[in-house]
Amino acid sequence: MLYTILKFISRIAVNVYYRKIAIENIENLPQKGAILVVANHPNTLMDPIVTALLFNEQLHFLANASLFRKPVHNWIMTKLLNMIPIFRKQDLRNASDLNENKAIFQKCYEFLAKQGFILIFPEGTSFSERRLRPLKTGAARIALGGQDLTNIKIAIVGLNYSDPVSFRSDLFINIGKTIYIKNFMETNEQKTNKAALSLSQEIEKELKGLIIHTETPEEDQLIRILEYLYKTKKTSLKENFLETQHIIKAWKEFEAQNPEKSELVAQNLRQFDTLLTKNKLKIDQLSPNFRIKVVDILYLLAFPLAALGAFFNYLPYKIPDWVAKKLTKDIEFHAPIRMLIGIVSFSFFYAFWGIFFYFFILKSFYFVFFLVILPLLGSISLRYTESLEKLMSLLNRQKLAKKGILEEIFEKKCQIDLDLEEWQKIWNTLPKNK
Repeated sequence: MLYTILKFISRIAVNVYYRKIAIENIENLPQKGAILVVANHPNTLMDPIVTALLFNEQLHFLANASLFRKPVHNWIMTKLLNMIPIFRKQDLRNASDLNENKAIFQKCYEFLAKQGFILIFPEGTSFSERRLRPLKTGAARIALGGQDLTNIKIAIVGLNYSDPVSFRSDLFINIGKTIYIKNFMETNEQKTNKAALSLSQEIEKELKGLIIHTETPEEDQLIRILEYLYKTKKTSLKENFLETQHIIKAWKEFEAQNPEKSELVAQNLRQFDTLLTKNKLKIDQLSPNFRIKVVDILYLLAFPLAALGAFFNYLPYKIPDWVAKKLTKDIEFHAPIRMLIGIVSFSFFYAFWGIFFYFFILKSFYFVFFLVILPLLGSISLRYTESLEKLMSLLNRQKLAKKGILEEIFEKKCQIDLDLEEWQKIWNTLPKNK
């Protein structure tokens, strides 16, 4: 019952926190049987929340045992969030930890035998990066070890956040093809590590195709610059995802064909990015299409409503951010903390204003109408802020133009366009994913 209530609240919170959510190949997701769910892990506690919402059945999560060491944390993790502690190799303190892991593995086998659903993140750790880190073999070992008791299927989930730590960013969930463990059992009977390695490689191959994967932070920086420069605006998250994958594929081909030139181009791209950052510009602000539109003018004219929205929503909106920064410096934890604290802060403040207006001002059920318009006013306030930021960016661009700096930036961009002609040919001729 508690899990169902938390899931209902989480579904609302996730849909509020993310501007747009898209799920691709949902039909690939098994909803019955013994299911081991594996996913990439870029966003700590947010990952199990959004993954659990994909399934009708309760999902149990394997999580880093270090999170369970405090009694309060242990109670929250095990009783409220269905989490199961597991020790990573680097966290093993003594033989008892290893024995505890063996016992946990045995519980997983028995749980799967009862047609349960278990989620595991085979990377072992969470990093806010667009790449898949080397996988541990734990997921494969659990699947192979439990196959003697029941037929186990592995569901593959690729999580792609446009910005893992930001409110009103986008989330694209990509579901892979189900892996059937019985296909690996012949090797497993040899009692070697070969089966676990083979299955882990299959999981890794499938996961890499479901996410944006760059090899290093430096490569990711280059890909992001190329996205801003040459990516066409798409309304579909799937189209955006496929175009980014195509840009990565074209860049790798360009590097293979022209290693020296690609290094020079990469250096010029980084210098260009530094120049923009220094002048508080973003690449999309160089486009002639970057201008104040009618809708921006309307939001700017709605300042009184925006101010009212800020008055009622500013504190519940900012408190989660303050709490997240106070609790941890690890940005990977900020999004889930913001969302969870946001549920509490908005519920408290909306309840406070509802009671206040009911007893002291409206004294009728019109206060329900007031509660309904509170989030609408908050939305107007957010959009007003975005339109104001766009106006300030345009004024900054005009200021840079008067100083001659904007002309220097455009000259640099023209040089980059020339440098990237060969890459663009590869980009245009390579077959695109569908």
